[in-house]
Order: sequence, then C-alpha cells, then structure tokens
Amino acid sequence: EGVYEVTRLMEQLVEFHGPNGWTDLDLLIGSTSGALVTLSPVQARAQFSLWCVLAVPLILGVKVDHMSAWDVETYGNRDAIKINQDPLAKTPRVASASTCPPYPKFEMAAKPDGSPSFKIPPAFMYAEGVVCGSHHARSCSECPQGHGEGWCHGECRWASATKRCVPQENPGEKREHIKLEDSADPWQFSVFRHADLRQCQQVWTRELSGGWFAVVV
Repeated sequence: EGVYEVTRLMEQLVEFHGPNGWTDLDLLIGSTSGALVTLSPVQARAQFSLWCVLAVPLILGVKVDHMSAWDVETYGNRDAIKINQDPLAKTPRVASASTCPPYPKFEMAAKPDGSPSFKIPPAFMYAEGVVCGSHHARSCSECPQGHGEGWCHGECRWASATKRCVPQENPGEKREHIKLEDSADPWQFSVFRHADLRQCQQVWTRELSGGWFAVVV
C-alpha cells in the first residue's frame, strides 16, 4: 500500500518535479527475503518500473550482497535505468486512462527555511456527510458521481440489485474526528487506506529523447 500512496501523492508533487528538484519517493523495497519489509517479485518489478518512468532517485532498500537473482535482474535492467536517466529530463504525467478514485488535495507551501510543508485541509477531514472511501459526499447515493460501484466504499456499500450506493447495514462505531498533525501523512489515516480503493489502474507517461515515450501501468 505504501507504493500506491506515494504514487498518488506524486500526482500532486509532479508540478515541482524536474531538473534541480527531483522528488525522492523513498527506497526500492525489493522482494529479497530477510528484510523487514518486502514485496512480491512482481510487485518489486512493478515498483522499479514506476520509479524509472517517474524519474525519481533509484535507491536500493536491500543489501546488495544479499539480493535474490530476481532482484538482481530487476535492478540491473539497463533499458529501464536509461529511461530513468533520460537526458531530456521531461516531467512524467498521469494519463487519462488512469482509473484511480479522487485523492485528497494537499495544501502545499514552503517553510521559512525553504523546506516544503504539506497539510491536509481540515475541511476535508471534518466534512459533513459520509465517507465514500477516499472522498466524502453528503449521502451514500451521491458517492458514485457517475462512476458506479468503484466509488462506493467506506461507510457505504453497493447494492447490486438496484445498482445504487446505500448506507452500510452495520456501519460499526461512530466515526471520530481525526487529529491533524503539523506535518500529516495522508496514508496514516484509515480513510485513505481502504483496500478496495487501491484496486485501480494508474497510467504514467513520460516523453524521452529521440521522440520516444515511456509508459508504465
């Protein structure tokens, strides 16, 4: 889920991403056993592909002398690394083919020392109505916004018989206000981490030198 969250965050950081300011999306996790955090082999290769097209620093999070043969092959892919280091240095973009639901918009500013500051607008966190998953609405019926079942989660559920978004039969405990931190990380809040909302297709493209384009899904 961490890979999903940072790529969604990148959608908003991409306007600041480029020469003299390449965004660091954190380490390449890898699939080598023995580490505190690992991905499956396919997930590790997908993350590497994303990082290459996004033109972010490629920093290994595994011991070089302990990598599996799969990870060695993944991180040694010269063609992928060339895409990451392409001299045209173009900024990547999210393609219109992406199907991921709306993600919280952050208030981005610079601190007096020049370092970035990210905050989640309180209005979003305390919005009236229901939590549809990664977004709010005044009622469950308004959650889909024309997108159907994929946008009906959280405190609501999709009724297949009527093809409508309706309240959960057992919503559980009443939702509490979430205390905002000075530098809140959105993925710390469960409202942004509903498993079903991570089952979407995100498509990134990047223009390369020589008239080529790189695409990762």
